[in-house]
Amino acid sequence: MEADFATPLTMAIRFRIADTARGSMEVLRHRMRRYAVILMAVILLALLTVMYVVKILIGAPPQPEFIVYQGETVEEEVQTKPKQRDISGGKPPAAPPVAPIIAAATDIAQPSFTMDVDMEAPSMTTGGVDAMGGGGLGDGIGEGSGRGGMGGKKVGSAFAGYFWDLKRTVNGKKSAYDSEISKEQVLEFESNFYNKDWDLGLLVTYMRAKMQLYSTCFFMPSCKDEEAVHAYDPTGKQGLRKSRWLVVYRAKVKAPASGTFRFVGAADTVMAVRFDGRNVLACGLHNLRNATWNEWHIARESKKERPLVQYKGIDFWNETMGGFEIGDPVKVKAGEWYEMQVMISEIGGDEFGFCLLIDEEGGEKKTTKDGKPLFQLFRTAFSDPTVESVYETILEENKQGDDFTLLKEIPYDPDSRIWEAKPVDASVKMK
Repeated sequence: MEADFATPLTMAIRFRIADTARGSMEVLRHRMRRYAVILMAVILLALLTVMYVVKILIGAPPQPEFIVYQGETVEEEVQTKPKQRDISGGKPPAAPPVAPIIAAATDIAQPSFTMDVDMEAPSMTTGGVDAMGGGGLGDGIGEGSGRGGMGGKKVGSAFAGYFWDLKRTVNGKKSAYDSEISKEQVLEFESNFYNKDWDLGLLVTYMRAKMQLYSTCFFMPSCKDEEAVHAYDPTGKQGLRKSRWLVVYRAKVKAPASGTFRFVGAADTVMAVRFDGRNVLACGLHNLRNATWNEWHIARESKKERPLVQYKGIDFWNETMGGFEIGDPVKVKAGEWYEMQVMISEIGGDEFGFCLLIDEEGGEKKTTKDGKPLFQLFRTAFSDPTVESVYETILEENKQGDDFTLLKEIPYDPDSRIWEAKPVDASVKMK
């Protein structure tokens, strides 16, 4: 038998899913879809819950469970706007005890004249060196400077002060005023500064202390000249030396009341006030107006009296400078800001001191026991200095001197008004 291999062998296998199996798979797919929808809903709900917790519960500020009353703190006491004592009637309360102004080190660049910005308190931060109120070490801030002197650490309402040693150049080398015989030339230089709109550009070639001090009043009884140098160079590292130095304090002040005022001052060697772009006071041993040396003695001998007031207990100032000089009138409006500068200098050396008061024209005048006018202390915060409190803060060696015991009291009205102030940086060009 022959086999026929030409015909191919074909096999076909067919699988057929039973109807019962197909139904089971459809049921499973429907269940999976339901589970997926439920799972997505659960996840979405969880996310919404987390967002709610973060935003509503965690992010909300904590609510206090109870409220505790807290009295005034030191930070509140040194805000820009000083508190004004109510002296409208009745016996005024005694001024709170205040600590001296204290000093702080800042590295200040040399003046430029491209800025016109107020350095409002408390915009400038300071750090570093401890207290220098009344020239010596202090122990706090309080509401103001407290004891006067050269100034100290930043307080809200104050003048900013800068010290120039005219005997040294900006590079620390000796200047033309290093010699003792240059004293009258120094007076001529300061007179030129006084009459040339207090242009700080005249000072940029001289050494300026790295320390800046803030003062809320100007009150320094007679002491040694070294005390001012110590206030601006407490460590002695800058090499500042006594005599032939110049300090300029600058601020914008707000008048506490409308009216006409006169600054009243005494100084050894000289002190001057520039108010609203005008020179209104120049007092002391020498005449800044015309650079006259020993002007007081010349005026006394020629019987050309200046408007002066002499008080008991300040024999040294009465004998050497004639007492307190009354300046030119200035008219102000309450609440308005005025540019003001105060210049203090010791030219000859040895003892120095200064005090700036202010008189308001009109109204009832207070007097001392012997009938002399009792002026107000010019101050920008609650400063209540006394001779004793200032002497407590200065260096012991700077208390000594032949004239130390001659200055017993500098009288002023304890209810003196407060002129709010904003310190002005040396880089700001004033009127």
